[in-house]
Amino acid sequence: GIGTIAISGIEFALWDAAGKILEQPVYQLLGGKTREEVRMYADCHAGEGMVESALNEQSDETYEATVYARAARAAVDDGYELIKFDLDVPSGRDVDTLARHFDGPEIEHKRGLVEAVTEEVGDEAEVAVDLHWNFSVEAYEKLCKALEPYDLAWIEDPLPPENADALATPNRSVEQPLLTGENRYGRHGFRDLVEEEAVSFVAPDVPKTGGIAETKKIAELADTYYLTMCPHNIGSPVATMAGVHVGATVPNFLALEVHARDVPWWGDLVAADEPLIRDGRIEVPDEPGLGIELDWDVVEEHRKK
Repeated sequence: GIGTIAISGIEFALWDAAGKILEQPVYQLLGGKTREEVRMYADCHAGEGMVESALNEQSDETYEATVYARAARAAVDDGYELIKFDLDVPSGRDVDTLARHFDGPEIEHKRGLVEAVTEEVGDEAEVAVDLHWNFSVEAYEKLCKALEPYDLAWIEDPLPPENADALATPNRSVEQPLLTGENRYGRHGFRDLVEEEAVSFVAPDVPKTGGIAETKKIAELADTYYLTMCPHNIGSPVATMAGVHVGATVPNFLALEVHARDVPWWGDLVAADEPLIRDGRIEVPDEPGLGIELDWDVVEEHRKK
């Protein structure tokens, strides 16, 4: 995927340049927008302050659930209506994770974290979880059964990404929607996922999968099977705005990930008077190109050297 990632970055620059030359926003060059703002979903992580506060109030056995609940509350209070947590986290027990098998106490540990989050946010936000390819089919099916009462938005990446048949098996047999795609490249890399109905949601990563035009084609492919797209995004404001322009133009778009709520300078990379994300959404810009300009002094300050 390294070559595809490089191509994606060049493609972003070309779309931005074309838009500025033609004095049109990228979404207009893609055929026009279907929405005025793009919904973001928050990938939630607990900061040091939350952990320390919870440890002061709870026993070692319960503080983790408290931290998860507080992180969820913080995201919802910031306006996010869809939040996600990593669920493939250590429980403190000695587990052979290479086998991808999880016994009853391990499943219960993960169920307890989901319970803490969903009880905290109630119907204020949808909740999703990420498993980072660490489960077997049998362990994933056991986890899904344990999580049925919590009505999750999706479970992300339960199995390694290469085998669509293995993904299709639990997708047809469990109640929880399945999302995957960040490690697939180009529309051809999504063909088997879509045609075999191995997922409920496709999640291409715009800067990895080929760029803006290729991600739009993936969305159109998914739409022929009435599947929804929720792009993966752990990138900069440039990567984020590329996802915004795609999300603005395709009807089967639900939400774009934001992974940088704990990075205090992430928003400062953009030269703007207002925050890029407000109330869990990004307004689709009408300025030419991607619609943002970088603050190069901030970029230089945080650039890896």
